[in-house]
Amino acid sequence: MMNKGNSSLIIILLVLAIVLVGASAASYYLLKSQGVDVASQTPLTSGISDKDDLTTLEKELENTDPGSTDADLQDLDSQTTGL
Repeated sequence: MMNKGNSSLIIILLVLAIVLVGASAASYYLLKSQGVDVASQTPLTSGISDKDDLTTLEKELENTDPGSTDADLQDLDSQTTGL
């Protein structure tokens, strides 16, 4: 026979699982009702190939421009001051 602590733990886990499944179903339904198709969206990273050979990877790394982090931080700061 199970003691009271084990049965309450099982009940908590079952409730959490039900809530998780319910939240997943609700988000799926809301996204579908808004017409969002995640699979057909274009990725944000352009200019990156699917190849994994060394020469292609090295070329992509050399062509990557990280930009200025200071400019990015100033841009974020200017955007957040308007909130």
